[in-house]
Amino acid sequence: MELELGELLQEFDAVAEESESSWGNSLNASVEELSTAGTTTAQKKLGDTTDLESFIENLDKELAM
Repeated sequence: MELELGELLQEFDAVAEESESSWGNSLNASVEELSTAGTTTAQKKLGDTTDLESFIENLDKELAM
């Protein structure tokens, strides 16, 4: 019984480490995407609400249907 428990704990540790590394890679990719997202599009001026206004208008139209 102790041997089985030890084996299960080792397997659990291996799976946990694998999950952590895959989450870490995914998180690193997301952070990189966020940091480069602003550099690929034209910089917007602070206070530019055109996109927000357009989104709200479209949302209002969808909700009215």
